[in-house]
Amino acid sequence: MPPAWADKRQQLCDALPCYRTHQAGAYTRDGYCHGLLIDREVGLRDKFDDQIIISTVGGGRSKDDTGKSVRTKDQAESHRAVAFRRSQAEKVPVCVIAGQGNSASPSKFSHYYNVLGWFQVTDVWCEANGLSGTEDEFRKGFVCPSCRMCIRRRDWDGWACENTNCNFVHNLKPRVVPIEKILAEGLTGDSYETIKLLYSPVVSSFDPRPLGNYTIYHFTVPDPNGEKTGDIFLLKSSSLINGQIGGPNDMFKEMQESDLEIKRKAARGKDAITEIVTNHYAANWGAPYKFVVSHESTPFRETPPILLKALKRLTWAGKNAIPLVGQDPFVEFNELLSVGYFEKGEMNYHDDGEKELGPTVASLSLGSSATMSFRPKSKNTIQSPPQRGNAKGEKKPVLSFVIEHGDIVVMKGSGIHGYYEHKVEPHGKVRYALTCRHVLRNMLPNEEERKYFDQAVLLPPGSENYEYDGDIDAKPITPEPTVKEASEEKVRASLADIKAQIQLGRMTKEEILAIINSSI
Repeated sequence: MPPAWADKRQQLCDALPCYRTHQAGAYTRDGYCHGLLIDREVGLRDKFDDQIIISTVGGGRSKDDTGKSVRTKDQAESHRAVAFRRSQAEKVPVCVIAGQGNSASPSKFSHYYNVLGWFQVTDVWCEANGLSGTEDEFRKGFVCPSCRMCIRRRDWDGWACENTNCNFVHNLKPRVVPIEKILAEGLTGDSYETIKLLYSPVVSSFDPRPLGNYTIYHFTVPDPNGEKTGDIFLLKSSSLINGQIGGPNDMFKEMQESDLEIKRKAARGKDAITEIVTNHYAANWGAPYKFVVSHESTPFRETPPILLKALKRLTWAGKNAIPLVGQDPFVEFNELLSVGYFEKGEMNYHDDGEKELGPTVASLSLGSSATMSFRPKSKNTIQSPPQRGNAKGEKKPVLSFVIEHGDIVVMKGSGIHGYYEHKVEPHGKVRYALTCRHVLRNMLPNEEERKYFDQAVLLPPGSENYEYDGDIDAKPITPEPTVKEASEEKVRASLADIKAQIQLGRMTKEEILAIINSSI
Protein backbone atom coordinates (compact mmCIF):
# COMPACT_ATOMS: atom_id res chain seq x y z
CA MET A 1 0.00 0.00 0.00
CA PRO A 2 1.40 3.45 -0.88
CA PRO A 3 1.81 5.97 1.98
CA ALA A 4 -1.43 7.51 3.20
CA TRP A 5 -2.51 9.70 6.09
CA ALA A 6 -5.51 11.52 7.55
CA ASP A 7 -6.32 14.13 10.16
CA LYS A 8 -9.80 12.80 10.90
CA ARG A 9 -10.97 9.25 11.52
CA GLN A 10 -13.89 9.58 9.11
CA GLN A 11 -11.42 10.35 6.33
CA LEU A 12 -9.78 6.98 6.95
CA CYS A 13 -13.08 5.14 6.97
CA ASP A 14 -14.32 6.74 3.77
CA ALA A 15 -11.08 6.31 1.81
CA LEU A 16 -9.67 2.92 2.91
CA PRO A 17 -11.52 -0.31 2.05
CA CYS A 18 -9.42 -2.09 4.69
CA TYR A 19 -10.59 0.15 7.53
CA ARG A 20 -14.30 1.02 7.84
CA THR A 21 -14.95 1.32 11.60
CA HIS A 22 -15.54 4.54 13.52
CA GLN A 23 -15.28 2.97 17.01
CA ALA A 24 -13.25 -0.24 17.26
CA GLY A 25 -9.51 -0.48 16.89
CA ALA A 26 -9.75 -3.61 14.74
CA TYR A 27 -11.83 -3.71 11.55
CA THR A 28 -13.24 -7.14 10.72
CA ARG A 29 -15.30 -8.26 7.73
CA ASP A 30 -16.36 -11.69 6.46
CA GLY A 31 -14.65 -13.34 9.44
CA TYR A 32 -11.20 -11.80 8.82
CA CYS A 33 -9.33 -8.84 10.30
CA HIS A 34 -8.41 -6.33 7.58
CA GLY A 35 -7.28 -3.26 9.50
CA LEU A 36 -5.89 -2.31 12.93
CA LEU A 37 -5.66 1.20 14.37
CA ILE A 38 -3.20 1.65 17.27
CA ASP A 39 -3.74 5.01 18.90
CA ARG A 40 -4.14 5.97 22.57
CA GLU A 41 -4.92 2.58 24.15
CA VAL A 42 -1.37 1.25 24.37
CA GLY A 43 -0.74 -1.38 27.06
CA LEU A 44 2.35 -1.67 29.26
CA ARG A 45 3.47 -4.81 27.47
CA ASP A 46 2.65 -3.67 23.93
CA LYS A 47 5.53 -3.37 21.46
CA PHE A 48 5.70 -1.11 18.42
CA ASP A 49 8.55 -0.81 15.90
CA ASP A 50 9.13 -1.11 12.16
CA GLN A 51 9.35 -4.92 12.28
CA ILE A 52 7.25 -6.19 15.18
CA ILE A 53 3.95 -5.00 16.63
CA ILE A 54 2.35 -6.49 19.74
CA SER A 55 -0.99 -4.90 20.56
CA THR A 56 -3.84 -5.59 22.97
CA VAL A 57 -7.19 -5.86 21.25
CA GLY A 58 -10.50 -5.96 23.15
CA GLY A 59 -10.90 -7.96 26.34
CA GLY A 60 -13.41 -6.60 28.84
CA ARG A 61 -12.38 -2.97 29.07
CA SER A 62 -14.19 -0.24 30.99
CA LYS A 63 -13.45 3.27 32.27
CA ASP A 64 -11.61 3.62 35.59
CA ASP A 65 -11.92 6.55 38.03
CA THR A 66 -9.67 8.69 35.86
CA GLY A 67 -11.65 7.98 32.70
CA LYS A 68 -8.94 5.73 31.26
CA SER A 69 -9.98 2.52 29.54
CA VAL A 70 -8.57 -0.46 31.46
CA ARG A 71 -9.12 -4.22 31.29
CA THR A 72 -11.45 -5.42 34.04
CA LYS A 73 -11.80 -9.12 33.24
CA ASP A 74 -10.08 -11.96 31.43
CA GLN A 75 -9.95 -11.88 27.66
CA ALA A 76 -11.96 -14.51 25.82
CA GLU A 77 -12.22 -15.91 22.32
CA SER A 78 -14.24 -13.00 20.92
CA HIS A 79 -15.20 -12.59 17.31
CA ARG A 80 -12.18 -10.28 16.89
CA ALA A 81 -9.83 -12.95 18.23
CA VAL A 82 -11.34 -15.48 15.82
CA ALA A 83 -10.94 -13.00 12.96
CA PHE A 84 -7.26 -12.47 13.80
CA ARG A 85 -6.73 -16.24 14.00
CA ARG A 86 -8.31 -16.73 10.55
CA SER A 87 -6.16 -13.95 9.09
CA GLN A 88 -3.13 -15.64 10.64
CA ALA A 89 -4.02 -19.12 9.39
CA GLU A 90 -4.82 -18.00 5.83
CA LYS A 91 -2.10 -15.33 5.68
CA VAL A 92 -4.51 -12.47 5.07
CA PRO A 93 -2.49 -9.26 5.59
CA VAL A 94 -3.67 -6.59 8.04
CA CYS A 95 -3.35 -2.88 7.32
CA VAL A 96 -1.82 -1.17 10.37
CA ILE A 97 -2.56 2.50 11.09
CA ALA A 98 -0.78 4.46 13.84
CA GLY A 99 -2.21 7.51 15.60
CA GLN A 100 -0.31 10.33 17.29
CA GLY A 101 -1.69 9.11 20.62
CA ASN A 102 0.42 5.96 20.29
CA SER A 103 2.89 6.38 23.16
CA ALA A 104 4.85 3.25 22.15
CA SER A 105 5.91 4.70 18.80
CA PRO A 106 9.69 5.28 18.58
CA SER A 107 9.20 8.32 16.33
CA LYS A 108 6.87 11.31 16.06
CA PHE A 109 4.31 11.32 13.23
CA SER A 110 3.71 14.28 10.90
CA HIS A 111 -0.05 13.62 10.77
CA TYR A 112 -2.56 12.32 13.29
CA TYR A 113 -3.43 9.09 11.42
CA ASN A 114 -0.63 7.35 9.47
CA VAL A 115 -1.00 4.22 7.35
CA LEU A 116 2.13 2.12 7.91
CA GLY A 117 1.47 -0.73 5.50
CA TRP A 118 0.55 -4.42 5.48
CA PHE A 119 1.56 -6.75 8.30
CA GLN A 120 1.18 -10.51 8.75
CA VAL A 121 -0.41 -11.90 11.93
CA THR A 122 2.02 -14.38 13.51
CA ASP A 123 0.56 -15.02 16.99
CA VAL A 124 -2.78 -14.53 18.75
CA TRP A 125 -3.40 -15.27 22.44
CA CYS A 126 -5.79 -14.40 25.24
CA GLU A 127 -4.60 -12.95 28.53
CA ALA A 128 -5.99 -13.16 32.05
CA ASN A 129 -6.62 -10.04 34.10
CA GLY A 130 -5.28 -9.63 37.62
CA LEU A 131 -2.19 -11.85 37.36
CA SER A 132 0.52 -10.92 39.82
CA GLY A 133 3.49 -12.51 38.09
CA THR A 134 4.04 -15.01 40.91
CA GLU A 135 1.78 -17.69 39.44
CA ASP A 136 3.47 -21.04 38.79
CA GLU A 137 3.58 -20.38 35.05
CA PHE A 138 5.93 -17.44 35.57
CA ARG A 139 8.63 -19.60 37.17
CA LYS A 140 9.23 -21.50 33.93
CA GLY A 141 12.16 -20.87 31.63
CA PHE A 142 12.43 -20.40 27.88
CA VAL A 143 14.95 -20.31 25.04
CA CYS A 144 17.12 -17.19 25.10
CA PRO A 145 16.26 -15.12 22.00
CA SER A 146 19.87 -13.90 21.73
CA CYS A 147 22.04 -17.03 22.02
CA ARG A 148 19.35 -19.79 21.92
CA MET A 149 20.42 -21.30 25.26
CA CYS A 150 17.68 -22.95 27.35
CA ILE A 151 17.47 -20.84 30.51
CA ARG A 152 15.75 -21.05 33.90
CA ARG A 153 14.15 -18.24 35.87
CA ARG A 154 16.61 -17.81 38.73
CA ASP A 155 15.79 -14.20 39.69
CA TRP A 156 12.62 -13.05 41.45
CA ASP A 157 12.47 -9.99 39.17
CA GLY A 158 12.85 -11.78 35.85
CA TRP A 159 15.13 -13.87 33.64
CA ALA A 160 18.83 -13.51 32.86
CA CYS A 161 20.59 -15.74 30.36
CA GLU A 162 22.81 -18.31 32.07
CA ASN A 163 25.34 -18.18 29.22
CA THR A 164 28.25 -16.10 30.58
CA ASN A 165 28.90 -14.81 27.05
CA CYS A 166 25.34 -13.51 26.62
CA ASN A 167 23.90 -10.39 28.25
CA PHE A 168 20.20 -11.06 27.58
CA VAL A 169 17.93 -9.96 30.46
CA HIS A 170 14.14 -9.86 30.61
CA ASN A 171 12.80 -8.02 33.64
CA LEU A 172 9.34 -8.88 34.96
CA LYS A 173 9.01 -7.73 38.55
CA PRO A 174 5.84 -9.21 40.10
CA ARG A 175 3.01 -6.79 40.74
CA VAL A 176 2.18 -5.68 44.26
CA VAL A 177 -0.68 -7.85 45.51
CA PRO A 178 -2.96 -6.32 48.20
CA ILE A 179 -2.95 -8.32 51.42
CA GLU A 180 -6.76 -8.48 51.24
CA LYS A 181 -6.49 -10.60 48.09
CA ILE A 182 -3.92 -12.89 49.70
CA LEU A 183 -6.05 -13.46 52.80
CA ALA A 184 -9.11 -14.21 50.68
CA GLU A 185 -7.35 -17.14 48.99
CA GLY A 186 -6.28 -18.78 52.28
CA LEU A 187 -7.28 -22.20 53.59
CA THR A 188 -10.89 -22.70 54.65
CA GLY A 189 -13.27 -25.44 55.69
CA ASP A 190 -12.10 -29.00 56.30
CA SER A 191 -8.61 -28.32 54.95
CA TYR A 192 -7.96 -25.82 57.71
CA GLU A 193 -6.68 -27.41 60.91
CA THR A 194 -4.32 -25.03 62.65
CA ILE A 195 -2.41 -27.54 64.80
CA LYS A 196 -1.99 -31.32 64.49
CA LEU A 197 -0.18 -33.34 67.17
CA LEU A 198 0.50 -36.58 65.28
CA TYR A 199 2.73 -38.50 67.72
CA SER A 200 1.90 -38.91 71.41
CA PRO A 201 5.36 -37.98 72.83
CA VAL A 202 5.03 -34.59 71.07
CA VAL A 203 3.20 -32.46 73.62
CA SER A 204 2.07 -28.94 74.32
CA SER A 205 3.49 -28.04 77.73
CA PHE A 206 1.12 -25.16 78.50
CA ASP A 207 -2.20 -23.79 77.35
CA PRO A 208 -2.11 -20.99 74.78
CA ARG A 209 -1.37 -17.71 76.52
CA PRO A 210 -0.81 -14.08 75.56
CA LEU A 211 2.65 -12.78 74.72
CA GLY A 212 2.42 -9.11 73.90
CA ASN A 213 -0.68 -9.08 71.73
CA TYR A 214 0.14 -12.49 70.23
CA THR A 215 -1.21 -15.84 71.37
CA ILE A 216 1.71 -18.21 71.95
CA TYR A 217 1.63 -22.00 71.67
CA HIS A 218 4.46 -24.27 72.86
CA PHE A 219 5.43 -27.78 71.78
CA THR A 220 8.23 -30.12 72.86
CA VAL A 221 9.69 -32.97 70.81
CA PRO A 222 11.51 -36.03 72.21
CA ASP A 223 14.95 -37.50 71.51
CA PRO A 224 15.35 -41.25 70.82
CA ASN A 225 15.22 -41.91 74.59
CA GLY A 226 11.93 -40.06 75.00
CA GLU A 227 13.51 -37.06 76.71
CA LYS A 228 12.75 -33.50 75.67
CA THR A 229 15.22 -32.36 73.03
CA GLY A 230 13.82 -29.00 71.95
CA ASP A 231 11.10 -26.38 72.07
CA ILE A 232 8.91 -25.05 69.26
CA PHE A 233 6.93 -21.85 69.80
CA LEU A 234 4.14 -20.63 67.52
CA LEU A 235 3.18 -16.96 68.00
CA LYS A 236 -0.20 -16.41 66.37
CA SER A 237 -0.76 -12.90 65.10
CA SER A 238 -4.11 -11.13 64.79
CA SER A 239 -5.85 -8.49 62.69
CA LEU A 240 -5.00 -5.99 65.46
CA ILE A 241 -1.27 -6.66 65.13
CA ASN A 242 -1.30 -7.01 61.35
CA GLY A 243 -3.20 -3.75 60.85
CA GLN A 244 -0.86 -1.56 62.89
CA ILE A 245 1.10 1.14 61.07
CA GLY A 246 4.34 -0.58 60.07
CA GLY A 247 2.79 -3.95 60.97
CA PRO A 248 2.69 -7.15 58.86
CA ASN A 249 0.19 -5.71 56.35
CA ASP A 250 2.50 -2.77 55.63
CA MET A 251 5.56 -5.04 55.77
CA PHE A 252 4.09 -7.37 53.15
CA LYS A 253 3.56 -4.42 50.80
CA GLU A 254 7.06 -3.09 51.49
CA MET A 255 8.59 -6.51 50.80
CA GLN A 256 6.98 -6.54 47.36
CA GLU A 257 8.19 -3.03 46.60
CA SER A 258 11.78 -3.53 47.84
CA ASP A 259 14.77 -4.75 45.84
CA LEU A 260 15.62 -7.89 47.82
CA GLU A 261 17.91 -9.53 45.24
CA ILE A 262 16.43 -12.94 46.02
CA LYS A 263 17.38 -15.77 43.68
CA ARG A 264 16.97 -19.50 43.18
CA LYS A 265 20.23 -21.10 44.21
CA ALA A 266 21.69 -24.54 43.64
CA ALA A 267 20.05 -27.14 45.88
CA ARG A 268 22.40 -29.88 44.71
CA GLY A 269 25.04 -30.50 42.06
CA LYS A 270 26.21 -26.88 42.01
CA ASP A 271 27.78 -26.04 38.61
CA ALA A 272 27.49 -29.67 37.50
CA ILE A 273 25.37 -30.87 34.59
CA THR A 274 23.04 -32.38 37.20
CA GLU A 275 22.56 -29.05 39.04
CA ILE A 276 19.07 -28.49 40.48
CA VAL A 277 18.01 -25.10 41.83
CA THR A 278 15.55 -24.51 44.65
CA ASN A 279 11.84 -23.89 44.21
CA HIS A 280 12.10 -20.78 46.38
CA TYR A 281 14.08 -17.54 46.00
CA ALA A 282 16.48 -16.47 48.75
CA ALA A 283 19.20 -14.05 49.85
CA ASN A 284 21.44 -13.82 52.94
CA TRP A 285 21.95 -10.72 55.05
CA GLY A 286 24.37 -10.08 57.91
CA ALA A 287 26.74 -12.87 58.96
CA PRO A 288 27.75 -15.37 56.24
CA TYR A 289 25.69 -18.55 56.52
CA LYS A 290 26.71 -21.99 55.26
CA PHE A 291 30.13 -20.67 54.33
CA VAL A 292 28.77 -18.44 51.59
CA VAL A 293 31.49 -16.23 50.13
CA SER A 294 31.51 -12.63 51.26
CA HIS A 295 29.73 -11.09 48.28
CA GLU A 296 26.87 -13.59 48.65
CA SER A 297 25.95 -12.33 52.12
CA THR A 298 25.07 -8.64 52.21
CA PRO A 299 26.14 -6.73 55.37
CA PHE A 300 23.36 -5.42 57.63
CA ARG A 301 24.49 -1.85 56.87
CA GLU A 302 23.36 -2.39 53.26
CA THR A 303 20.15 -4.22 54.17
CA PRO A 304 16.74 -2.79 53.13
CA PRO A 305 14.85 -1.29 56.11
CA ILE A 306 12.05 -3.85 55.83
CA LEU A 307 14.48 -6.65 56.74
CA LEU A 308 15.82 -4.74 59.73
CA LYS A 309 12.23 -4.34 60.95
CA ALA A 310 11.79 -8.10 60.68
CA LEU A 311 15.06 -8.69 62.54
CA LYS A 312 13.81 -6.58 65.47
CA ARG A 313 10.46 -8.42 65.59
CA LEU A 314 12.15 -11.80 65.59
CA THR A 315 14.61 -10.67 68.27
CA TRP A 316 11.68 -9.65 70.48
CA ALA A 317 10.01 -13.03 69.88
CA GLY A 318 13.13 -15.00 70.79
CA LYS A 319 13.88 -12.94 73.88
CA ASN A 320 10.35 -13.29 75.22
CA ALA A 321 9.45 -16.85 74.22
CA ILE A 322 12.51 -18.75 75.44
CA PRO A 323 12.27 -17.66 79.14
CA LEU A 324 8.77 -19.18 79.31
CA VAL A 325 10.23 -22.70 79.50
CA GLY A 326 13.70 -22.33 81.02
CA GLN A 327 16.59 -20.17 82.11
CA ASP A 328 18.78 -20.46 79.02
CA PRO A 329 19.92 -17.01 77.87
CA PHE A 330 18.86 -15.71 74.47
CA VAL A 331 21.73 -15.10 72.05
CA GLU A 332 21.21 -12.16 69.66
CA PHE A 333 20.58 -12.99 66.02
CA ASN A 334 23.26 -11.85 63.58
CA GLU A 335 22.00 -13.32 60.30
CA LEU A 336 18.75 -13.09 58.30
CA LEU A 337 17.62 -15.23 55.38
CA SER A 338 14.90 -13.67 53.20
CA VAL A 339 12.91 -16.22 51.20
CA GLY A 340 10.21 -15.62 48.60
CA TYR A 341 7.75 -18.19 47.26
CA PHE A 342 5.84 -18.18 43.99
CA GLU A 343 2.70 -20.26 43.62
CA LYS A 344 3.47 -23.96 44.27
CA GLY A 345 6.89 -23.05 45.60
CA GLU A 346 8.02 -24.83 48.74
CA MET A 347 11.01 -25.56 50.94
CA ASN A 348 11.26 -29.32 51.28
CA TYR A 349 12.40 -31.24 54.35
CA HIS A 350 15.66 -29.88 55.77
CA ASP A 351 17.20 -28.91 59.10
CA ASP A 352 19.07 -25.86 60.39
CA GLY A 353 21.61 -27.90 62.34
CA GLU A 354 24.90 -26.81 60.80
CA LYS A 355 27.66 -26.68 63.40
CA GLU A 356 28.22 -22.99 62.58
CA LEU A 357 24.79 -22.07 64.02
CA GLY A 358 23.48 -21.39 67.50
CA PRO A 359 20.51 -23.38 68.86
CA THR A 360 17.74 -20.80 68.21
CA VAL A 361 15.98 -20.04 64.92
CA ALA A 362 13.04 -17.63 64.45
CA SER A 363 10.93 -16.96 61.35
CA LEU A 364 8.28 -14.36 60.41
CA SER A 365 5.66 -15.24 57.77
CA LEU A 366 4.19 -12.58 55.47
CA GLY A 367 1.53 -13.11 52.80
CA SER A 368 0.02 -16.47 51.93
CA SER A 369 -0.41 -19.05 54.67
CA ALA A 370 1.69 -22.22 54.79
CA THR A 371 1.80 -25.56 56.58
CA MET A 372 4.96 -26.33 58.57
CA SER A 373 5.61 -30.00 59.33
CA PHE A 374 8.22 -31.81 61.45
CA ARG A 375 9.29 -35.44 61.07
CA PRO A 376 12.11 -37.56 62.59
CA LYS A 377 15.16 -38.15 60.46
CA SER A 378 15.27 -41.58 58.90
CA LYS A 379 18.33 -42.90 60.72
CA ASN A 380 17.15 -42.49 64.34
CA THR A 381 14.71 -44.60 66.35
CA ILE A 382 12.11 -41.91 67.04
CA GLN A 383 8.66 -43.14 66.01
CA SER A 384 10.05 -46.35 64.44
CA PRO A 385 13.30 -48.23 63.79
CA PRO A 386 15.77 -46.57 61.39
CA GLN A 387 14.35 -46.51 57.86
CA ARG A 388 17.47 -47.63 56.00
CA GLY A 389 15.44 -49.98 53.80
CA ASN A 390 13.17 -47.17 52.69
CA ALA A 391 14.42 -45.80 49.37
CA LYS A 392 13.53 -42.27 50.44
CA GLY A 393 14.24 -42.78 54.13
CA GLU A 394 10.99 -41.10 55.09
CA LYS A 395 9.12 -41.15 58.37
CA LYS A 396 5.72 -39.65 59.07
CA PRO A 397 5.27 -36.11 60.42
CA VAL A 398 4.91 -35.85 64.20
CA LEU A 399 3.74 -32.23 64.30
CA SER A 400 2.26 -29.80 61.80
CA PHE A 401 0.61 -26.40 62.04
CA VAL A 402 -0.58 -23.61 59.78
CA ILE A 403 1.52 -20.46 59.71
CA GLU A 404 -0.60 -17.45 58.75
CA HIS A 405 0.22 -13.90 57.76
CA GLY A 406 2.07 -12.18 60.61
CA ASP A 407 2.76 -15.37 62.59
CA ILE A 408 6.19 -16.06 64.11
CA VAL A 409 7.81 -19.46 64.75
CA VAL A 410 10.71 -19.87 67.21
CA MET A 411 12.68 -23.14 67.44
CA LYS A 412 15.16 -23.69 70.28
CA GLY A 413 17.44 -26.65 70.87
CA SER A 414 20.09 -28.31 68.72
CA GLY A 415 18.24 -31.62 69.12
CA ILE A 416 15.38 -30.32 66.97
CA HIS A 417 17.81 -30.04 64.07
CA GLY A 418 19.84 -33.11 65.00
CA TYR A 419 16.91 -35.53 65.25
CA TYR A 420 14.22 -33.83 63.13
CA GLU A 421 13.73 -32.10 59.82
CA HIS A 422 10.97 -29.72 58.75
CA LYS A 423 9.38 -28.42 55.57
CA VAL A 424 7.16 -25.49 54.60
CA GLU A 425 4.35 -25.74 52.02
CA PRO A 426 2.80 -22.36 51.06
CA HIS A 427 -0.87 -22.36 50.05
CA GLY A 428 -1.18 -19.20 47.97
CA LYS A 429 0.49 -17.24 45.20
CA VAL A 430 3.01 -15.10 47.08
CA ARG A 431 4.64 -15.59 50.48
CA TYR A 432 7.74 -14.33 52.21
CA ALA A 433 9.56 -15.95 55.14
CA LEU A 434 12.17 -13.96 57.05
CA THR A 435 14.31 -16.23 59.21
CA CYS A 436 16.99 -15.26 61.74
CA ARG A 437 19.81 -17.31 63.24
CA HIS A 438 22.99 -16.78 65.23
CA VAL A 439 26.15 -17.69 63.32
CA LEU A 440 29.08 -18.67 65.59
CA ARG A 441 32.08 -16.52 64.74
CA ASN A 442 34.61 -18.99 66.12
CA MET A 443 33.33 -21.69 63.76
CA LEU A 444 34.18 -19.74 60.60
CA PRO A 445 36.99 -21.42 58.65
CA ASN A 446 39.55 -18.61 58.36
CA GLU A 447 40.51 -15.11 59.44
CA GLU A 448 39.26 -13.54 56.21
CA GLU A 449 35.76 -14.87 56.91
CA ARG A 450 35.93 -13.64 60.50
CA LYS A 451 36.98 -10.15 59.40
CA TYR A 452 34.08 -10.01 57.00
CA PHE A 453 31.78 -11.32 59.74
CA ASP A 454 32.81 -8.46 62.10
CA GLN A 455 31.70 -5.85 59.57
CA ALA A 456 28.67 -7.68 58.20
CA VAL A 457 26.87 -7.98 61.56
CA LEU A 458 27.03 -4.27 62.42
CA LEU A 459 23.61 -2.64 62.31
CA PRO A 460 23.25 0.70 60.50
CA PRO A 461 22.56 3.96 62.36
CA GLY A 462 18.83 4.41 62.90
CA SER A 463 18.05 0.71 63.24
CA GLU A 464 17.16 1.37 66.88
CA ASN A 465 14.02 3.06 65.54
CA TYR A 466 12.69 -0.37 64.59
CA GLU A 467 12.69 -1.80 68.12
CA TYR A 468 9.59 -3.90 68.75
CA ASP A 469 7.51 -4.60 71.89
CA GLY A 470 4.98 -7.18 70.69
CA ASP A 471 2.36 -4.47 70.07
CA ILE A 472 1.46 -4.71 73.75
CA ASP A 473 -0.32 -1.34 73.66
CA ALA A 474 -1.78 -1.65 70.17
CA LYS A 475 -5.07 0.06 69.42
CA PRO A 476 -7.39 -0.66 66.48
CA ILE A 477 -6.60 1.41 63.40
CA THR A 478 -9.64 3.15 61.93
CA PRO A 479 -9.70 2.71 58.14
CA GLU A 480 -9.52 5.76 55.94
CA PRO A 481 -13.08 6.94 55.17
CA THR A 482 -12.69 6.22 51.46
CA VAL A 483 -11.55 2.65 52.13
CA LYS A 484 -14.34 2.08 54.65
CA GLU A 485 -16.96 3.52 52.31
CA ALA A 486 -15.73 1.31 49.47
CA SER A 487 -15.96 -1.74 51.72
CA GLU A 488 -19.48 -0.79 52.81
CA GLU A 489 -20.50 -0.38 49.18
CA LYS A 490 -19.26 -3.89 48.37
CA VAL A 491 -21.18 -5.29 51.34
CA ARG A 492 -24.36 -3.50 50.23
CA ALA A 493 -23.96 -4.89 46.71
CA SER A 494 -23.51 -8.39 48.11
CA LEU A 495 -26.57 -8.04 50.32
CA ALA A 496 -28.63 -6.91 47.35
CA ASP A 497 -27.54 -9.99 45.42
CA ILE A 498 -28.39 -12.23 48.41
CA LYS A 499 -31.84 -10.64 48.64
CA ALA A 500 -32.41 -11.37 44.97
CA GLN A 501 -31.41 -15.01 45.44
CA ILE A 502 -33.96 -15.35 48.26
CA GLN A 503 -36.73 -13.66 46.25
CA LEU A 504 -36.05 -15.96 43.31
CA GLY A 505 -36.28 -18.96 45.60
CA ARG A 506 -32.78 -20.15 44.78
CA MET A 507 -31.58 -20.05 48.39
CA THR A 508 -33.18 -19.89 51.84
CA LYS A 509 -32.23 -17.52 54.65
CA GLU A 510 -31.02 -20.49 56.67
CA GLU A 511 -28.67 -21.61 53.89
CA ILE A 512 -27.24 -18.11 53.54
CA LEU A 513 -26.73 -17.74 57.31
CA ALA A 514 -24.95 -21.10 57.38
CA ILE A 515 -22.56 -19.92 54.64
CA ILE A 516 -21.88 -16.63 56.47
CA ASN A 517 -21.25 -18.36 59.80
CA SER A 518 -18.82 -20.84 58.24
CA SER A 519 -16.89 -18.06 56.50
CA ILE A 520 -16.34 -15.68 59.45
